[in-house]
Amino acid sequence: MNYESMFLVNQDLPEEEADGINKKVLDYIEQSGGNITSSEKMGKKPLAYPINKREAAYYYLNFFSLDVDKLDGLEKIYRYDENVVRFLTTADSQK
Repeated sequence: MNYESMFLVNQDLPEEEADGINKKVLDYIEQSGGNITSSEKMGKKPLAYPINKREAAYYYLNFFSLDVDKLDGLEKIYRYDENVVRFLTTADSQK
């Protein structure tokens, strides 16, 4: 199944550490037998509304294919990393 996943990382981290979180996500996808179509680092942008008193975050957008039973492992990475502010994974409507 094809997916699109966007997540936001704490603005207070150094940019290299924020990139490391994205690398951890991409490594999980590949190690789980998935295929990464594209990965886009959108940079540091303002949030639409403050989250935990923060006004900005690093944005990452990944397109990939992965077995549906492996998706829970990906979402655990997002949930258990205290520096991931928000995330959303949806089925990719593009073919």
